[in-house]
Amino acid sequence: MKVLPMSPNGVTHVPEQNMDEKEGMPNWLLKLPIGQPIVRIPITDSEDDDRCEQIKGILEPYLRLDQENAVLARLGLGYFEWPLIMRSGRLPQEIGIGLVCGLPDSPQFEQQRTALCKIIASILKSYHFGGSKEQIPAWAEVLKQLPLKQANPLLQKAVQDALDFAAAGNS
Repeated sequence: MKVLPMSPNGVTHVPEQNMDEKEGMPNWLLKLPIGQPIVRIPITDSEDDDRCEQIKGILEPYLRLDQENAVLARLGLGYFEWPLIMRSGRLPQEIGIGLVCGLPDSPQFEQQRTALCKIIASILKSYHFGGSKEQIPAWAEVLKQLPLKQANPLLQKAVQDALDFAAAGNS
């Protein structure tokens, strides 16, 4: 299944190329342009503390995008973002979004469900610690679709404790 990246206002900056068929691999490739440099630093500015702080402020959102993409890829969640147009010395404005997914029962799909177990257990634990009983029951239907029985016992306990906490408030 192929999901093309979202482009703001329907303008695409991402050319697509078809590839030869290989088992277990997509038969298409998206070419993401590198674009302009994020910042240009004249040698005279390289030791100017104020200019270096300004440059750090420009670089930080780009680095955060990369870090988030790396974490999400490692989790197998198949979501990524990138700046569509890079303008030197400016913060990212137009952000492209891509989704990669696997068919149900594929290894990628199972990896996504396993990652969601961890994320949802953390969310439910937060609601539990925060005393937000009313937020917890809505997650019960989602939990039915996740491989919680194969999850780490600590995750199972966190989910069950949160569900029990919410149920105690409804008795």
